[in-house]
Amino acid sequence: MDISVEQVEKKRFRYGVALAWLPILFIIPGFLSAFRGISSSKATGLAAVAGGLTEAMVPLGFTSILILQIIAVVMLRRSISQERRFRGFVAMASLFCCAFTLVTLIGSVATFLYLSQLHP
Repeated sequence: MDISVEQVEKKRFRYGVALAWLPILFIIPGFLSAFRGISSSKATGLAAVAGGLTEAMVPLGFTSILILQIIAVVMLRRSISQERRFRGFVAMASLFCCAFTLVTLIGSVATFLYLSQLHP
């Protein structure tokens, strides 16, 4: 069974892209639900948005998102090569998606913890 380097790189790339974009599929419906709830209750302010963002992140689980994103970054970084420019572009876009997801995760938790201390 002869596995070429190209096949291994292609497999890493596919798994990395899938892992990078997977959390977005769970976050977007949560965002939409949170903003519908904010709109229907006429809530305003940072607390309403932070609560909605935190509610959107809980079903998938913070740790699973973190682990998936780190694995995706490692796999995508290994799959970038000079010969395949389009693959490199998609990998870089997916890395930015990972960064957005991680910043959203950390920001939501930090905001929730800060606001929960203000209003016990």
